[in-house]
Amino acid sequence: MLAAESAAWAQPVQTVQQFLSQRIPVGAPLERYLQSIRSDFFMIDADGDLEITQRDVDLHTVMEGCRPDARDPDGHAIRSGR
Repeated sequence: MLAAESAAWAQPVQTVQQFLSQRIPVGAPLERYLQSIRSDFFMIDADGDLEITQRDVDLHTVMEGCRPDARDPDGHAIRSGR
């Protein structure tokens, strides 16, 4: 599993064009795409204040650390303090 995680960290960042071409199927109605973007936004907006801020990043970091299978970038298990 460590090898798979290391490979994921080593993958290059997608360009915006690559990302959008995967997200928008040819011929898809605009409303369906916009609904998908809204859904993504609300998942990212962890504190629900309708803004993406450092607080959202911090909350996602805390939530990630609470997962029983969470690992840091070096592959070490992250303990949630339970």
